[in-house]
Amino acid sequence: MNFPLNEHDIPGYDQEQVDALLARVKTQYQKPNRILITSAMLAVVKFDLVPGGYQITAVDDALARVADTFDEREIQARLAKEGRASLVGELTAMLNIIRPVLEKSQTRASKSSAMATAAN
Repeated sequence: MNFPLNEHDIPGYDQEQVDALLARVKTQYQKPNRILITSAMLAVVKFDLVPGGYQITAVDDALARVADTFDEREIQARLAKEGRASLVGELTAMLNIIRPVLEKSQTRASKSSAMATAAN
């Protein structure tokens, strides 16, 4: 993959680091049974900033697309190995953890909105 470079005085991602990661991504894509890179790893990867490096948005967008592809593969592999019921159970457990947090946040937002409306 060729990414556009920034001007020499504008920081961007270190080309060698990005290229090294993409080499591993390519190997992972070609040999999905190996675990070199996961979608979770791609979500948190960091690169050094160097003058004239790769444009950050271009690299981030490409890695997001690759992560989505890896996500799909990983989910399909888990479905084949563990079955649908196992994943549904896991997702339900996560939802039960997340739901109260979201509901509390929504309640706070509603109260703030009501107070703002009353103040006007």
